[in-house]
Amino acid sequence: FQRFSIQGWLLFRGDRRPRSCRTHSPRTSKMEEIIRSPSFGPVIEVTSAFSFRANHHFLEKNIRTQADADPLGCLGDLGWYCIRGALWAFNWEAPQYACANAGFVLNNCGVPMYCSFTLIWPGLPRRRANITCSFELPLTSTLDVYGSQQSLYLRDLALPFGEFEAKFTSTREHGLGPFQTPTTTVEAEHTVRGGKSQETCMWEEFARCVSCIQEGGKPNAHWPNIARLTQQVCLAVSESMKQQKPIFVADLSPATL
Repeated sequence: FQRFSIQGWLLFRGDRRPRSCRTHSPRTSKMEEIIRSPSFGPVIEVTSAFSFRANHHFLEKNIRTQADADPLGCLGDLGWYCIRGALWAFNWEAPQYACANAGFVLNNCGVPMYCSFTLIWPGLPRRRANITCSFELPLTSTLDVYGSQQSLYLRDLALPFGEFEAKFTSTREHGLGPFQTPTTTVEAEHTVRGGKSQETCMWEEFARCVSCIQEGGKPNAHWPNIARLTQQVCLAVSESMKQQKPIFVADLSPATL
């Protein structure tokens, strides 16, 4: 990161798969309008899960299960996207500490196959994210954001159901009717349609960043900053699993671990 900054180069995370492109999706902009609005209230909690049931060949041969290839396993592969979703919901504010929950599963090489963990943000009211990632569970890809007044639910966080149409659900005016049934909560399903895929949106943003540099401007620091923060939180969770205690995120630096 330092070398790229000194050289004036752009470090921009991309992926042939859609997961890294979610940040650039028009749906993300629409969701952000809702969770940043005063009527939503401050974000209090995020829950996210990303999992798929890996087959025997994956568990034995894939680099994500090898200690000398990708030692973070399901945390570095699947949990990375959940962490980025939580950071996005909290407007890229760094959590204070990360705490791995009991019951995480490591393979014979010590690589995480299942883990759940909690991220805690400073201040009151207590803000938190609860995240689960696994190579052992059925395919799940969710992000739920809870404000003090409203909530938002996403059921295809990393793998969108449609290429040119994306949906999410929001709720407001939460409550119960007489005798606590039925609910009086107002639920709305939002559909965001666009003429281009989120992968195309990602490449367009990359082109804008490159064009800015070519015209004499500085690289957009937002993209490397959020990539670094996401990875730093991943490392804090990994360290919490090793030490079996909460780890302050600010005490870790990816360059020294």
